[in-house]
Amino acid sequence: PVAGGNGFVYVMLGSSETDQTNTLHAVDASTGKISWSTFVDGTPSRPVVANGRLFVSAFDNQQQESSKHSEWSSTTVHAFNAHSGARLWSSANVGNQWATPVVVDGKVLTSAESSSFFALDAATGDRLWEATVDGYNGLAPAVEDGRAFLAGALTSMYAFNVSTGDILWSTDLVDNGHLWSVPSVADGSVYVGGDDGNLHSLDAATGKVQWKYEVDPSLAVGSPVVNDGVVYVGANTPWGVGSPDQLFAV
Repeated sequence: PVAGGNGFVYVMLGSSETDQTNTLHAVDASTGKISWSTFVDGTPSRPVVANGRLFVSAFDNQQQESSKHSEWSSTTVHAFNAHSGARLWSSANVGNQWATPVVVDGKVLTSAESSSFFALDAATGDRLWEATVDGYNGLAPAVEDGRAFLAGALTSMYAFNVSTGDILWSTDLVDNGHLWSVPSVADGSVYVGGDDGNLHSLDAATGKVQWKYEVDPSLAVGSPVVNDGVVYVGANTPWGVGSPDQLFAV
């Protein structure tokens, strides 16, 4: 569930992989009663509330006949009135992804497994810009001071200008592995984990590597959280097979 800060708690209840209809509920935080509900087709992301609107992305993961693997297509970002549930707009064909949207400066940012990073107008759903990163992605960015920080799922970390979509810097980090991590930004530094067992710290302004901490070369390092100058990060074996989750403080 997501607390909207407006007297409502929002929760998405799914059905099954074969019936991809999911229901978004707005629950009155004081009474627990459902105020409104609406259907969302496809597999949804976590909902996000900003400026009286609720945003959620959903993709159709029906398997294509021509492939042995599931191919994600026709992802749509939806915007609803957070109070009434009225659908304000839907923007289709924003790649193939399941990333939770990030709302900043009147824009909805979302990335795709098709190597694309999009900005939509939060009021209309119009596409404002599209950028390209190395490899498939589908992860959420971190944002601060008009910049968006995104881990390309191959080897590189990126910083974008939120207004224009221009790349401010990119830094190669992983020699043998991938960056399967949503970054965190705090106090002028960006933190991101890789499945090479390392936690990386970069200067948010320049992308210069500040330090690299080897958690465990056999583990994939997840998405870090920063609090009071301490970086907390979880890790396990790649794909979560064969090892219990572990928590590290750096």
